[in-house]
Amino acid sequence: MSAPDSRSGGGIVRGGSRGTSVLAGDAPVVEQMRAVRRRWASGLAVVTTVTDVGLRGITVASFMVVSLDPPLVAFCPTVDGEFGQLLSVSGLFAISILNRDQEFMADRFAARGPLPDAAFTGIPHESTPAGLPVLTGSLAWLEGEVSEVRTTGDHLLVLGSVSAARLLADSDDPLLSYEAAYRGLESA
Repeated sequence: MSAPDSRSGGGIVRGGSRGTSVLAGDAPVVEQMRAVRRRWASGLAVVTTVTDVGLRGITVASFMVVSLDPPLVAFCPTVDGEFGQLLSVSGLFAISILNRDQEFMADRFAARGPLPDAAFTGIPHESTPAGLPVLTGSLAWLEGEVSEVRTTGDHLLVLGSVSAARLLADSDDPLLSYEAAYRGLESA
């Protein structure tokens, strides 16, 4: 295994954070929750939509399949972010499951990379049957319609009905987040 890459991407330390401190039992619950969340290995995806302001997207680690029949998914954008507002207007979304080599895309749509915006300036993408953008090179994508949105603390819980899905070339190495670092399966 190669040496860890310690470059930072707006708070993301690539390659590992073995020196992460353990919180004392009397730390505030919010801080404890942040620490617990960092210990949950999760795949990363970019959720996109199209509105009158153009193409927009955000990086999420909160994506999950809720039901296979009917096909339902959920994801959680922040309450105060632009994306949730745009999604409520468009009612449509697409989700691209990120490949290990798409760290730049994760940073870009989390507003941490160069040119930090949620638009698609310089981002290679294709369109779904409904005309929603999906990232070129992702492992898979799906598109759907918002079924329900619920405010849940500092995030929105978006439940969506899936209308199309595609598997793309499988690298066997999805992009993961663990301990606030990007990982692949070989390093998870």
